[in-house]
Amino acid sequence: MNNKEKRIEHKSVIKKKELNRRKFLQRGSLAALASIFLSKFSFGKIYRAIVRCLPTTADILGPFYKSGAPFTTKLADINEPGDRLFIKGNVFTSDCITPVEDALMDVWHADDSGAYDTSNNYNLRGKMKTDANGQYSFETILPGAYDTGGGQFRPKHIHIKASAQGHTDLTTQLYFQGDPFIPTDPWASDPDAVNRIIPLTKDIDNNWQGEFDIILDSNTGIDESKKLGDLGYLLQNVPNPFSDFTSINYGVFRKGDVDISIYDIKGSLIKKLVYKKMVPGRFTIEWDCTNQNGSKVPNGIYICRFAINNNNVKNIRMLVQK
Repeated sequence: MNNKEKRIEHKSVIKKKELNRRKFLQRGSLAALASIFLSKFSFGKIYRAIVRCLPTTADILGPFYKSGAPFTTKLADINEPGDRLFIKGNVFTSDCITPVEDALMDVWHADDSGAYDTSNNYNLRGKMKTDANGQYSFETILPGAYDTGGGQFRPKHIHIKASAQGHTDLTTQLYFQGDPFIPTDPWASDPDAVNRIIPLTKDIDNNWQGEFDIILDSNTGIDESKKLGDLGYLLQNVPNPFSDFTSINYGVFRKGDVDISIYDIKGSLIKKLVYKKMVPGRFTIEWDCTNQNGSKVPNGIYICRFAINNNNVKNIRMLVQK
């Protein structure tokens, strides 16, 4: 047997040992969990705990959150235009088995046309608490796609803030399978959102129904890149590094004075890309690696600063590499 054949045989033995180890651990885990939980929980919950136990991921708060919503499980009046939608689910701790009782669910979304009501009517807004089994449910209408400006739409979505004693508050969004705007949306298309895109089915009364379980985790918190508040957002430039051109995607949530400027690593102003009053919307600007005088900048790290009404929204680092 030559050296090559020996290496192949050695790798085969290692793979078999690893497979046997995984089978042993899996069987051991199943047996241990079954003996502990079989008397209290269904097999489906045990399966979820072993195979699908992932904390619910965070998403942006967006510009239309309004505190003080009333306690109600019926967010939409019976005369509210749109298709009726019933959402139910469970809130679990990080083990995906233990229910969270009295978790506060704050829910809001756009109307059938994609518009948000920010008045004191609290239309399509409501709060509820989970019961002793960690269950919650609410009735509303299927929201419309939200126009961010310039004919660009966010997919249909429902905002949810979940909070419970002993757990980090979770701000997230719920999306729906088959929505054509998901692939082009920065947040719904994020791999983190895959478990928050749920299927909807019709009941015998032709109403939409969906289920959305939330798994709270003590370490769950909104990602730094998604801490957008109520001003806007700035995404990482693409491509990065770059040599000639790069695209910078950003969004404005409220009408205001927008300032997008490029600085060198020492903080000296290189170029102002945007400096004007803008309306809400989603936009893209390109930088061609030139300074304010039109000369090409040298290789190095540059900072793109995004501010609205003199309030800094976010900075990103960009690498010019020719």
